[in-house]
Amino acid sequence: MKVNNPKQVLSWCFFDFANSGYSAVIAAVIFPVYYVSAIVGNEEGQGDMWWGRAISVSMAFVAFTSPFLGGIADYSGKRKRLLFFYTLLCVLAVASFSFLDKGMIGAGFILVVLANIGMEGGLAFYNSFLPEIADRPHQGRVSAWGYAIGYAGSTGGQIYH
Repeated sequence: MKVNNPKQVLSWCFFDFANSGYSAVIAAVIFPVYYVSAIVGNEEGQGDMWWGRAISVSMAFVAFTSPFLGGIADYSGKRKRLLFFYTLLCVLAVASFSFLDKGMIGAGFILVVLANIGMEGGLAFYNSFLPEIADRPHQGRVSAWGYAIGYAGSTGGQIYH
């Protein structure tokens, strides 16, 4: 297999390892339950409604902005900076979850939107590095390595929490 730099492949895979914890713990299993039941309250379905809105707003933002930001990143050569910015946005928003308390629906909504924009928006830039680290016939294999290592990251995140 031809890769430009094996260290880049390993770094690319470990990024997937690190971000998979977000997908498992924050987006899918632990934090949604906490936000829905402890922050909002779900007696009448309000928690589910607010969680659904937050994810929908964040994904709509990513869907509408990614083509434009991807073009800008490709043209300007600033993909790594944009990946860093989106990753930092996600990290800061998730860290701010610790300040949430019962009834802080609006603040929680905004933080969930920002965290998910950071995570999902950053993936567009993360994925754009694959053609630079592996030749076309081997991109699927390298991608699968990242995916597999990501599963290990999400499993570790579940066990840890």
